[in-house]
Amino acid sequence: MSDRQNKVLPSHLKWALSTLSGCLNGAAFIFYGPLALVANLPLLIALRYAKSWGEALSLGAWVGFLGGIHIFGVLNYGWWIFWAFSFYTASQMILFAAVLYALRVYFQPRVSFGLSLVYELFTPAAIWTITEWLRTIGPVALPASYVGCIADITWLNPLLAWASVFGGLGVSALIALVPSALILLLSPGDLPQYLIDELQNPENKDAHSNRRSSSQEGDLEEEQNFAQLQILRLKAFRVATGVFGLLIIVIFYAWAQWSPLPTQGDDLKIAALQGGFTNEVYQASDADPLLSVDIVETYESLLKEAKSKELDLIVWGESAIRVPVINTPELRQRLLPQSKKEPWLIGGLAHTDSDGKSYNLAFSAHDQRVIGRYAKVKTVPGVEAKFTAGKEWTPLPTEWGAIGVLICFESIYPHAGRALAQAGSRFLIVLSNDAGFGESPISHHMTNRAIVRAVETGRWLLRVGQAGVTTLIDPQGKKHGSLGLFQSGILYGTAKLRGEVTAFVRIGVSWLWSLVFFLLAPVLFLVVPKFIILYQRRTLFFQTVLSRIDLHRQRVGFKDRLSKLFDLIRKAKSSNDEDDPSEDDPFR
Repeated sequence: MSDRQNKVLPSHLKWALSTLSGCLNGAAFIFYGPLALVANLPLLIALRYAKSWGEALSLGAWVGFLGGIHIFGVLNYGWWIFWAFSFYTASQMILFAAVLYALRVYFQPRVSFGLSLVYELFTPAAIWTITEWLRTIGPVALPASYVGCIADITWLNPLLAWASVFGGLGVSALIALVPSALILLLSPGDLPQYLIDELQNPENKDAHSNRRSSSQEGDLEEEQNFAQLQILRLKAFRVATGVFGLLIIVIFYAWAQWSPLPTQGDDLKIAALQGGFTNEVYQASDADPLLSVDIVETYESLLKEAKSKELDLIVWGESAIRVPVINTPELRQRLLPQSKKEPWLIGGLAHTDSDGKSYNLAFSAHDQRVIGRYAKVKTVPGVEAKFTAGKEWTPLPTEWGAIGVLICFESIYPHAGRALAQAGSRFLIVLSNDAGFGESPISHHMTNRAIVRAVETGRWLLRVGQAGVTTLIDPQGKKHGSLGLFQSGILYGTAKLRGEVTAFVRIGVSWLWSLVFFLLAPVLFLVVPKFIILYQRRTLFFQTVLSRIDLHRQRVGFKDRLSKLFDLIRKAKSSNDEDDPSEDDPFR
């Protein structure tokens, strides 16, 4: 950008826009999801006027840091979550800002105006999607996705349907496309200054340019009119590119609206038990056994009430009972199904094996037996340090086939639900204990993540929170009944067992490689020619060296031959001296 353009947006205004973007991102994540549609718009404006790498990266880091503050403000898990989430979000936004700054400074001035518009439209969505994916990998990964912000918004539900094809990351890409399309649409005059100067001052063009460079003799007024028309044409192209970006979203929206996802399947009558206890009650029960008795009696009462209905399956939440149920005959008799006539039971326990290892466990039980066990794979760092992590996501066996279980934190990982669907799960369950979040909106956001898993896998999903939120979700992302936070009660419903495999379950997020190639293309465009020149220089250097070596060899060979000639002359001379002719020899 020229100095004149930099003056249009002072430094304090750029930081104000960055602050606004951070607040919008945090608010979208926690309070009102549709804000995600415009959350990055202020940051994109600020980055367009960044003067240096340092300023661009600082603006991005500030947005991420504000996101961490938002999360810390609604969690009770301590400083580790603040620093971890701030680190992940700040690193995501730093990478986001770095790519956009490099694109504007190094790539766009070197390519055609049309190609630069294409990259200006799609690059923010591409880099945002890739950084979202990067946040799902690693031992302490803390994913945060735009799709989780809008999953429960009714009027945005048609966009959510595309999670069954591209996964939640694909929906996040569509959401991240909105700000870049809007900035093109709303700022038609934001053209590169070098391009405006070139059009308004054709006599200053490079000798290689042929756009009216030979019209020096033309009328000056005609030249100016032509330049204005060209500028208007470029502005129209810029607006049209923004409209094209929004049109893509409209097409995806309309297609899903007219072709709803299927939800049919075999009936499964279920009941979800919610105790509604706070974490303080469980912590106090460690010191007071009577409180543990109250917890057990509460769930025993809920079980008896549920068994009075005609049901197939009863479910309770994550670590709802934290006494040794499986290893205690009395508790097995009170809580587990005692005959084949009773419904199956799937529940969560804090369980310790005979070898002393503790697990955050989910189990399936029927007819006085524990049929299957699953240990939580993705434990929460620090908070669940006492638990041994499971090795892989495996479904629980039941008489209806495999039922996949995700425990709390695991529901935010797309590959976890996909792994269970690939393993043959016909129904998904998320066992959760959101009591640690208190009355914060995080529990609702976690519920949104469960909605995304249901749509991705094409499975009905039952989310059972020990303290809430408990709800039944269909493959279209719609909720069928709900129990709020810290309510004690039972949610009844009829789920559908499904075996169909969605496109996402088949291919996952392999389409992300197309985004990687899209982002690497400018790097290849800028770097490959330099490597070619470097290779040519290297080749020329070696050719010069080899030619000098050959010349040196030729000189050495010539010297050798000349030396031999002198040796022959000396030998001939010495032999002539030995046979010196007489003084009167006429041939002397």
